[in-house]
Amino acid sequence: MHDAEPNLDILRALAVLMVLADHVTEMLALQNAALSIHPYNLILGRLGVLLFFVHTALVLNHSMARAKLTDWNDVRTFYIRRAFRIYPLAIATVVLVVALNIPTMPWREYNASLTSIVTSLTLTSNLLYAEPVLQPMWSLPIEVQMYLALPIIYLIVRKRPSWVLALWLLSLPVAWLQPTYLGRFSVFAFVPCFLGGILAFTLADRAKFKLPGWLWLPTLLLISAAYLFLQRQSIHFPPTQWLTCLLVGALIPSFANSTAAALNAAGAFIAKYSYGIYLFHVIAIWFGCVVLADAPHWLQWTVAAATLCVLSGLGYHWIEYPAIKLGARLATRRTAALPAGAVP
Repeated sequence: MHDAEPNLDILRALAVLMVLADHVTEMLALQNAALSIHPYNLILGRLGVLLFFVHTALVLNHSMARAKLTDWNDVRTFYIRRAFRIYPLAIATVVLVVALNIPTMPWREYNASLTSIVTSLTLTSNLLYAEPVLQPMWSLPIEVQMYLALPIIYLIVRKRPSWVLALWLLSLPVAWLQPTYLGRFSVFAFVPCFLGGILAFTLADRAKFKLPGWLWLPTLLLISAAYLFLQRQSIHFPPTQWLTCLLVGALIPSFANSTAAALNAAGAFIAKYSYGIYLFHVIAIWFGCVVLADAPHWLQWTVAAATLCVLSGLGYHWIEYPAIKLGARLATRRTAALPAGAVP
């Protein structure tokens, strides 16, 4: 996470809560049809993923700026750190899913194939048209593949907002045509979304006027409401996704940081465990509402909530955080071992 950026914590927390709300409401609708909010839950879940993409691009560009990334050695270091950030917890999740025969979504049957398992471990599901072993993992290959391009884009557009807009415009026809001509490379469909975060980075030091921080969350909620309204006829209409991400990215630098202590603390806490929440919430819902299907609903959801808290907490402290520290150490050692100007 980017240090001392409560607005980014709030953005990330809101994103993961949207994904969580999507799948919680889907299960609630199966338990009681009167509680269905279809298709708004699906739209909300997709928006959460898109906000993750904006947040990721922005935070990683800030990280590259702090590291003064300039050459291939720095890029290799970036890749090492990202691999240790995203893979260990994802691999642990796949192992847990396969060991317990957990379905891709709680209301489905377990049917993970060898291809699904391998591509979920390597985060390459989209490249082989494989279904991930857990449905929320569909976005992780997109992030990994975008990581490959982010350092290059950073070196091209840093401090050049007009170049980001030019790239965004150039990416639109590729994103639109991706399903027809570049089926395996679904990452191209989301490049305009990541560029929203890169735009926020290039504008970070240019905002002459800052809106008050207390308006940040209401603004995000207003944008989300507008997105739900616009997408209701076409659940995942790409242009609305691209424009929303660009708008969020353009607005991020225009707000002073939130000073609401309780909101900031909640945002930081949820953001800290957000990767685990994202990966484990389907498992928690499955355990509480399917494995314990004969229990009262209140008990099912209590167990699901407790399971999510335990898995996210253990996942962060036992796997995610130690892996991040290990990746940082390995990257630092590798950089220190290279003489000045050396090319590995």
